[in-house]
Amino acid sequence: MVQQIVENGSVTAIGQVPLQQEDSGQLGAYAALKVGYDFAIRDVQLAFGGPTPMRTAMELELNYMGCSEKQDVYPQGGANVGLETFNLTAYSAILNGLIKFEDLPITPYFGGGVGASVLYVTSHKLSVNGNVNGTDTDYITDTASANNVCLALQAIVGIERQIYQNLSIFIEYRFLAYMDPQFAFGNEQTPLGANGIGGSNSSSDFIANQIISSGLKWSF
Repeated sequence: MVQQIVENGSVTAIGQVPLQQEDSGQLGAYAALKVGYDFAIRDVQLAFGGPTPMRTAMELELNYMGCSEKQDVYPQGGANVGLETFNLTAYSAILNGLIKFEDLPITPYFGGGVGASVLYVTSHKLSVNGNVNGTDTDYITDTASANNVCLALQAIVGIERQIYQNLSIFIEYRFLAYMDPQFAFGNEQTPLGANGIGGSNSSSDFIANQIISSGLKWSF
């Protein structure tokens, strides 16, 4: 898993100027358990070529995602002035719909899903040392934790191949987004020159992750 996009992300130490968050490229771990149902194959007439055998499928996915993040922060229109660090853990339940192209040696498929995620942020800390809107600014917030429940959306592209009777192997790419996550890391004032004192707040339109995974599928 690679966290790729933080859309309109900001972090604000209590009593200080809001700072924007850079996208992060940290690696993380992803694991999932899925149960589902494959519907009957149907011939579908596409805009090109002859009828194409296709199958639809539904699946319920329970997944885990975890990573340690480091994000540069900067004032609006300014240069990097610090670093935000934290551990992010997410547990999600997502209902996926898939379309599969059958009667090929390898079965390609695509789809998407919607669900809910519980996000946990631990060991959060904001360190700032630089010029913020013309003011020399130096502080480090207290180490804190927070959690949030949010909407989860994902897009899926993958391939599947049968390797033995009812056993198949698959490889998938997923773009998984947590919508409107907001965290409150305490409410104490963060004075200039403080070291490990004060709280902060963090929010964004969404946090998106790119995931490449592989696994085994048993059909019965």
